[in-house]
Amino acid sequence: MRIINFLLIVLLVAAINTDAAEYFSGKTIKVAFGDTLDQDLFAGCNEIQIFGYAAGDIYGACESFKIEGKVSDDVLAACRSFELNGIIDDGLIVFAETITIAGTVRGDVLAFGREVRLTDRTKLEGNIFIGTGEFYQDGATIAGNVSGGSGKVYLNGKIGGKVELEVQNIEFGSGYSAGGGTIITVPEGFDESSISFAPSDLEIYYEETDYFFQTGFFYWSFFAFLVTGLLIILVFKNSSKDYVSYARSNLPVSLGAGVIFAIVTPTVLTIISFFVITIPAALIVFFIYLILIYLSFIFSAIYAGDYLRNLVFKTNGDRSLIWPLVIGLIVICLAVQIPYLGWLFGITFICFGSGSLIMYIWHTKKNGNAVAS
Repeated sequence: MRIINFLLIVLLVAAINTDAAEYFSGKTIKVAFGDTLDQDLFAGCNEIQIFGYAAGDIYGACESFKIEGKVSDDVLAACRSFELNGIIDDGLIVFAETITIAGTVRGDVLAFGREVRLTDRTKLEGNIFIGTGEFYQDGATIAGNVSGGSGKVYLNGKIGGKVELEVQNIEFGSGYSAGGGTIITVPEGFDESSISFAPSDLEIYYEETDYFFQTGFFYWSFFAFLVTGLLIILVFKNSSKDYVSYARSNLPVSLGAGVIFAIVTPTVLTIISFFVITIPAALIVFFIYLILIYLSFIFSAIYAGDYLRNLVFKTNGDRSLIWPLVIGLIVICLAVQIPYLGWLFGITFICFGSGSLIMYIWHTKKNGNAVAS
């Protein structure tokens, strides 16, 4: 419950403090040693480096995110690689391919990625929730609970609270201990004898595997996305091609805009829903928000399919986007079904698709062009 409260507080503060923040885009954003960033930071770029002191929240979408200094408030990161060697005085929410925490986090941690690694220099004073392909605790100290799911898990360090994980494979080190006990949920057929250094209070539960391709909803959602995407491509033929070109050259900025959109909109909706006179406006914004989330998967599919086509055929020619849409939808529908990582892919598609669409429309209007063909 503490993690949920922490996430809600982060989102609420993000919505309230958007006026008192710095917005940056570019190749590299750096707070050097000895420098201080007094305001919240919203950034979409290739690289973020925090070597000095940041007094507010940091919201970043980038290729590489590195913190060597100190952040006095929350950090929300969406990136390819994230590395913490410094201190975060509050909470951390990170979506990344690789996550390395070798510093101190005094609040809760939500970590989603292909690999999450906690070293012997890691000190987490709150809880940690994971959704990863691989999770390694190499001597890290965790004061709270460890929960979530991961394909491969290695635990070797002191945990003050309870460990409750869904795993496919797990190993314990000789230095492992958990004050609240250890509970794991494994697939049917799991070999208990393969567990090394298993704690005496280990509880194992078995879960029957349900395959996504056995459900009708999977096929219905795929074809619903396909039909909607085909209509968009046929009605907005030229604009769809312009969108792909724009998204290709503005990837970090689009992802950053999508992260801000995903954070700010729900919290603004929550705030304005408290007033009776603004409820109709809140409902309108809510439906627009849902439509943009739905469209974000379609536009992410168009971009992904076009990228794969150009990668295979080595061409950037003016070709139809129908086959890229089909290929992209197959990739996306399968990616969101990957165990433990489906969250990460789904949120990435939402952030990139919505951000790139919003930035493309803004860019087109700014230059005096019509969005429609």
